[in-house]
Amino acid sequence: PPGAPVADVLVTAEDGAFVRLRDRLGCGSLLVVLIAPGTGVWERKHWVTAGIMPRLAAAVTALPHPAELLVAESYPGAAAHTVLLVRPDGHLVTALSGVRPADLYAAAEATLGGPARTEATAGSR
Repeated sequence: PPGAPVADVLVTAEDGAFVRLRDRLGCGSLLVVLIAPGTGVWERKHWVTAGIMPRLAAAVTALPHPAELLVAESYPGAAAHTVLLVRPDGHLVTALSGVRPADLYAAAEATLGGPARTEATAGSR
């Protein structure tokens, strides 16, 4: 459930390495985890440009805070193609079914305390 600490599952990092999810925490980045059964048996180069990955990668790049895209074979209680957003401290923010860029962006923005202030709004009272 949102707010709960994440489970320590094996994930594929952006460089193709298999790492523990908890090892990616504490670096200041949001973590976006796609649940994609079957990815562990294929080299990352074969699936990184397939299916929903290009749309998800673009959505992660567009987030208002640095984020890392990770892929897991499974996650407790999550169906295939679920996208998890995890705070840098390891707490689950939300679980979305499929690639929903606007919802992912809104959740990331809310996690970080709202939209970034611009110079125009910072000076007004």
